[in-house]
Amino acid sequence: MWRVNLTAPALNGAAVSVPGQGKGKGARVAAVFEAAHDLADRPARIVAPHDGTVTWVTDLAAAALLTKT
Repeated sequence: MWRVNLTAPALNGAAVSVPGQGKGKGARVAAVFEAAHDLADRPARIVAPHDGTVTWVTDLAAAALLTKT
């Protein structure tokens, strides 16, 4: 399997979609949105595209721990 790594500036200059699938990703997805962690602990928080749009694509299992705000 191949893996591609991009820097924050490269991601922030693009349209960004973040996939998350399965029960095992639920805690990670919730932590990005709800936990008070620093950027080093949750690097997904550094993704902030110039147009302001990040699309998260998850299934119900990965989104199950999110709370409505």
